[in-house]
Amino acid sequence: MTHDAHPEEPDLLQLLEDLGFAHWHSLLLDLCSRFDGWIVDFLQQSESEPDFRPMVDILDQLRTFPRALAGNDWALAKVIGSCDFLARAARDKYMGAIGWDPFVMPYKRFAERHPARYPYWEAEPARSEAALTDWLLTRARPAQRTEAPARKTVHHVDKKAGQIGGEGG
Repeated sequence: MTHDAHPEEPDLLQLLEDLGFAHWHSLLLDLCSRFDGWIVDFLQQSESEPDFRPMVDILDQLRTFPRALAGNDWALAKVIGSCDFLARAARDKYMGAIGWDPFVMPYKRFAERHPARYPYWEAEPARSEAALTDWLLTRARPAQRTEAPARKTVHHVDKKAGQIGGEGG
């Protein structure tokens, strides 16, 4: 019998529980599921499914999340909003103006409605950072939600210092 030299990596629920965010589990699973099918269309390779990239991005963010901000839903929403997979986009190939919004409908439903579609990487996510943060927070369990600091424009979460950064801070 052999044993791995490295202990098994914690899964999503374990990481969330350790940081006081267990109530985010189903929300993050839902967020990842909204992107199902996109990578298959983008790469045109059916063997690319399932697409683990959204979950990998989220797990990476959780592994480096500052312990000092554990339990702060607002800070978590801000950090999740910086995930690279959120820049996935798609449009109807012939109608062009019809764009996919992952926060309105999952990619697979968009693909069913728009068979002549093309997926691409966008320079910016489908929603602004503020709108994405709000979308996440309105779906986090309200009793557990913590707000951003009052009267401070927040620009980022400083993972090294474990602080929320903004004007003058």
